[in-house]
Amino acid sequence: RRKEGKQFRWKGGTEKINTVQKFEEMTEHEKEQLDGRLAVISIDGNGFTTLRRKLCTNLDDLHWFSDQLTTLQKGFFEDLLDEWSRWIEDRNYTRYFHNYTPADEDKDRRAPGRLLRLQRLVSAGDDAVYLMPAWLAWKFLTKFFDWDWGLHPETQDQRAKIQELTAKGYLTPKGLTFRAGVVICSAKAPIHPIRDLAHELEELGREEAPRVLNPVAYEVLKSFDVIGPKLKEYREKRRTGLDPSGLVLDGKDMKTMWGRLADLDKEYSTAVIKNPARWSEIKSSGKYKTSDAYHLSQWKDYLDLEGERS
Repeated sequence: RRKEGKQFRWKGGTEKINTVQKFEEMTEHEKEQLDGRLAVISIDGNGFTTLRRKLCTNLDDLHWFSDQLTTLQKGFFEDLLDEWSRWIEDRNYTRYFHNYTPADEDKDRRAPGRLLRLQRLVSAGDDAVYLMPAWLAWKFLTKFFDWDWGLHPETQDQRAKIQELTAKGYLTPKGLTFRAGVVICSAKAPIHPIRDLAHELEELGREEAPRVLNPVAYEVLKSFDVIGPKLKEYREKRRTGLDPSGLVLDGKDMKTMWGRLADLDKEYSTAVIKNPARWSEIKSSGKYKTSDAYHLSQWKDYLDLEGERS
């Protein structure tokens, strides 16, 4: 694996935080259902080519737009590192950190210490690919889509264009929109096809839920299974009565949705939640959607609902 990106500077730039360098370090967990479970998250911007064309009429505007994307991505990532790094001295640090002790077979002989369970593979403009343990994926996505992605104009003309594009729906009041593809799988699964699948899901989510501004399409894979080339057909068979958008999360809703899923988990047994034939019982309560039951059936093992409540 590449050497770059193994360390990330904190905001002040005077300290460094070390990150894991192996999938085993990233995903080891004392609970069997979590141990070795990896999340691969591919994120891309929505309509950025159109935005660039409408916002940028000269070279200075192009430089400004490019700098804005870089600054916004950097700001989000630095804040994420700052937030997660606060756990390094907590008694529950293992949720975010792997306690590394050098072994004889380690060729690089790294110093012992606590390593953040996170890697960023790509971050160029509006594209980004992140790796983390499955149990941190929902928290990561919640933070990403709750972030302020607003553009900051430098000229009156830029400000006027941003206001116009917001009024026309190209931008939201909180700025840019994104789509994400998420794969939860075994840490021993071949990473390249998994990464390709995450990218394919990122594109498919936009098609399945065209009215959702920040779609998150995901698949939870068991063991080593890989879906293959017919992802769309595979997902159609799994809908179990849901329309296509029912398989897709709204990134902006994930923060409030967590509480709804936590309540759903308290009210209904796992047998009901994971049985599509019984989802009508959940819907008939009037408090939940059928898609809530679907999402909880997929994410239940990775949300740490009890731990977060306590």
